Amino acid sequence: MLKLAKIQFNPFGENTYVLSNDAKEAIIIDPGMSNPQECEALRGFLNKNELRPIMVAATHGHIDHVCGVVWTVGEYEIPFAMNRADDMVLNANLDYAANMGFDMDVVPSVDVDLAQTDHIMLGDEKIMVIPSPGHTPGGVAFYLEAEKILVTGDTLFKESIGRTDLPGGDYKVLMTSIMNNILPLGGDVRIFPGHGADSSLASEGQRNPFITDIIEGNTKF
Repeated sequence: MLKLAKIQFNPFGENTYVLSNDAKEAIIIDPGMSNPQECEALRGFLNKNELRPIMVAATHGHIDHVCGVVWTVGEYEIPFAMNRADDMVLNANLDYAANMGFDMDVVPSVDVDLAQTDHIMLGDEKIMVIPSPGHTPGGVAFYLEAEKILVTGDTLFKESIGRTDLPGGDYKVLMTSIMNNILPLGGDVRIFPGHGADSSLASEGQRNPFITDIIEGNTKF
């Protein structure tokens, strides 16, 4: 049985997720620690729960989701997984880190290209990698099928969607990802986004204005 815990970090209120199994192995999803105190908070959580990280995985390459990758990879000597279609996004973080309040002078190296696989493993458990470009070119979501849990990053929020006005963003591509790759997973799937509260796909199909406008034929994508 897999468990998902959420820790909120950095000035953007980013949700970092710790996914763990019964063997106490863990995957850190979108480590957003932006200072030493936040790094210590993650370490404290892992130590308290006796968890052993085996991988860092990113839903996309924006700075608020990857600013803690270098520390986590170095601290635990584990690989970093991301869709390399987001290399441009990842590398651009150095150009505007200071203006956004982040201390970043190096970007992490991608060890596992999520564009080349449809899943990652946590022990014997398979975590599906769901392509969800649009917020960024290489955005992905992580799906725990047995638990009906989907970590959506900044693709889909409670009653909202990720912004598409940043470099590499594309509204049509984003909505195609949501309508074709995410909603078909089923209404009983709970979503855990990169910011804000969790929700369900059933609720989003009924209350998310970006989705309902398409379902009702008011907006085309």
